[in-house]
Amino acid sequence: MEWLEREKSQNRSEFDGDVILQFEQVKDIVRLQFKFRKNSAYKIVSKEEYIIVARDKNKIYFKEATSKNGYHLSNAGLNTKIFKVLLTRFPVRKEDLGEYNIEFDSDLGLHYICLDRKLEKTLVWNGRNI
Repeated sequence: MEWLEREKSQNRSEFDGDVILQFEQVKDIVRLQFKFRKNSAYKIVSKEEYIIVARDKNKIYFKEATSKNGYHLSNAGLNTKIFKVLLTRFPVRKEDLGEYNIEFDSDLGLHYICLDRKLEKTLVWNGRNI
């Protein structure tokens, strides 16, 4: 008798970064998806769970927001929160997709990810490198 064991999912990377940047396309609409893993969203937000995002050169900053001006962080599985932004409103390059660790800028008092410090392993999506 041979046991059938579960295989590792093709939709996951081998890293354990705080944030994953991914594209999501539904019909003709492309969105940038921010996926916060390991409860890392709570480094930025409290129980309000609304967030705003800004880009300055090679850094993407995150700031807690209200329901009036922020993107809601939706549940996306155990200890994971996501929010999505239209790519036309917040363009990034395909090369910027991948996993990052959240860092803190003590001068600005804001959390951010640095696009120059993407975790080295290429993110795999549906069996293809992106």
